[in-house]
Amino acid sequence: MVCFGTRSRSSCSADRGQALPLLLVAVVFVALAAVAVAGFSTAIVSRDRAQAAADATALAFTIGGEQAARAVAGANGATLLSVVVDHRPPASVRVRVRVGDQVATARATNAP
Repeated sequence: MVCFGTRSRSSCSADRGQALPLLLVAVVFVALAAVAVAGFSTAIVSRDRAQAAADATALAFTIGGEQAARAVAGANGATLLSVVVDHRPPASVRVRVRVGDQVATARATNAP
C-alpha cells in the first residue's frame, strides 16, 4: 500500500483490513435475505396446495358425495374439516380442508 501526503506509515497501515468486515456484513445480509425468501415461498406453496386440495374436494363432493370428497382430500394430503350443502337451485357445496397448518375453503356446484 502506498501512502501519499503527510501521513505517517503507522496511520497508513490502520486503513488496511476494512474489506473483510464489509464482506462479512454483506454475506450475512445475503444469507438473511435468502432465508426470508425461502420461508416466504414455502408459505405460498403450502397455501396453494391447501387451496388446490379444497377445490378438488369440493368438486369430488358434487360428483360422488362425502365418501368421494374424503378420498380426494386424503389423496391430496388434506383433512376434510367441514362440508356445507346448499340445496337451493343450483345446489352447491362449500368445503373446508386442512393441509399441514394451512386451511382453505372452496365452493362448487354441479350446475352447468
